[in-house]
Amino acid sequence: MLGRACQKLQSATPLTTSIRGKARGVIVQSYAADVLPYKGKPAAPRSNRVRLEAGKTYNWCSCGLSVTQPFCDGTHKINGLTDVKPVSFQVEKTGDYPLCDCKQTDTRPICDGKHKD
Repeated sequence: MLGRACQKLQSATPLTTSIRGKARGVIVQSYAADVLPYKGKPAAPRSNRVRLEAGKTYNWCSCGLSVTQPFCDGTHKINGLTDVKPVSFQVEKTGDYPLCDCKQTDTRPICDGKHKD
């Protein structure tokens, strides 16, 4: 019985995109990484305004340890933070976006002002 339920879940359309709140225009491609409860180590208490191109895939660092902030450089693997994964995303329009550097945002990867709280 449980096996059939699992098969149905596997054949269902996967949740691959997420568009929320201030993250309008951002298509999150790694849904599981987007909803992890872990909030990373703050890289800086501010947003990081970055020029992003439409249709290009970016990997936002959610652990806060990357030296290429706000983007992932794989440091989370070296330090053994295996539960933390980067949030892969694209933007719908080319432009400047405020990416979160404090890692406390509820609208990953877009800054929601949590660093001001």
